[in-house]
Amino acid sequence: MHKTGAGAGRAAVLAEVDRWLHETHGVGVACSLGFENTYAFALRRALASELGVRRLSDLAPKAVGLRAAGDYEFWSRSEWADVRREYDLDFAEKRVMDPSLLYVAVAGSQVDVITAYSSDGRIAAYDLITLADDRGAIPPYDAVVLVSRRLGESRPDVVAALSALDGTIDVLRMRAMNAAVDRDGKSPAAVAEEFLHGGRELVDR
Repeated sequence: MHKTGAGAGRAAVLAEVDRWLHETHGVGVACSLGFENTYAFALRRALASELGVRRLSDLAPKAVGLRAAGDYEFWSRSEWADVRREYDLDFAEKRVMDPSLLYVAVAGSQVDVITAYSSDGRIAAYDLITLADDRGAIPPYDAVVLVSRRLGESRPDVVAALSALDGTIDVLRMRAMNAAVDRDGKSPAAVAEEFLHGGRELVDR
């Protein structure tokens, strides 16, 4: 879409994407599942409590003394440029790590802050806190289900079934389901079936 910046909020971005996909590709948005998988700054719960931070604006004046780690792309992406500009935030040290190592590194105090993925089950597994982007610097990355025009015309029952999932999976539920796969070894199909058949209350506390 050749858009830059965070946009005008989740609802506005979703509406614009829905309209653009329909007009340019004939693709429909059957539903928005209810969670984002976006970048989020995360740190150990104990450190968050010690520093008194819950939002990025809380972190900004303290970041200069902290070590941070991100995936291979983050520090060169527009999201980081926008966060740095919006909050006047920078860290004492910025490392690049394989995404699979980020959570272990912050849990083990090798770094203080990581750029996590907001629906990752390891956030709960390692008892991390994600900081609110209170100035909306990072664009929304909502999970949506897309359907082709052909499916919409030939199987409206399938589209209706998918549409029933709209707003049913919040980020805590998604983290719990991801943890059930990544940490507990369940198959994605088994976790999805559990959710669809009565497991919607599943939340990894």
